[in-house]
Amino acid sequence: MKKLSKLCLFLLAFLILSTGTIVFAEEYGSYQEALEAYKAKGYKRLTKLKTPVIVEAESFINEGMEREPRSGEIPKVEIVTEKQEKGDKVVTYVTNWKERYHYLEYMVKVPQTGLYSITFVYRIPRSERDTGVFVRALTLNEEEPFAQAGRLTLPKGETMPGSSQVLGDPFYDWTVQKIKAQLDQFVEEPYLFYLEKDKEYRVRLTSRGGGIDFDYFAFTEAHKSTPKALVGLKRMWDLLIASFKAPKK
Repeated sequence: MKKLSKLCLFLLAFLILSTGTIVFAEEYGSYQEALEAYKAKGYKRLTKLKTPVIVEAESFINEGMEREPRSGEIPKVEIVTEKQEKGDKVVTYVTNWKERYHYLEYMVKVPQTGLYSITFVYRIPRSERDTGVFVRALTLNEEEPFAQAGRLTLPKGETMPGSSQVLGDPFYDWTVQKIKAQLDQFVEEPYLFYLEKDKEYRVRLTSRGGGIDFDYFAFTEAHKSTPKALVGLKRMWDLLIASFKAPKK
């Protein structure tokens, strides 16, 4: 028994030293398991939300690192206010958020109890053109709502089917993206997060790779699942429209 206790302590110490955090992976099921739990508990999708819960990127209450930075220096995000290239709109956003394990924390309340989707508004700086993936992890009050919340992928840009040509300038255009889950080979939908009315949530967003200019995130309406065939048709239509709008060389 003593040997077993020592082994458990050793493994716990290893987790802390190697990750900077204590991770109990068995606490977090897959997204499919989360959906089944939502259904069993009778949680409702908020499909008619009057106003999304918008959280400005610069409103973070804390930032830090979950591990020691590779460079030895603790990174800090920058807050930038600038006029947009098109129109008179002025936007304030966070940049220099690319170091892996660099996190930002926010305090959030929602007006209704139920299942929300999450939307990110961001752009990919030109300096990050060659970066392969852009991923963020999300926790609510220090817990992952499901395993996939540890790797929420932000789409980089669109190409025409069979072509490597990127349409428009997705590296410097602001994009509004609901972060989606592929339930199986036929169906995909925006991830669902259960939040309770007036409960205070500490939302931590952690970089898992890829630098973005970050405008805001929002808890938004939860749409129903969409057959993948319809998703594919809509994507092809959007790409066709974008090809006409893309600047001619």
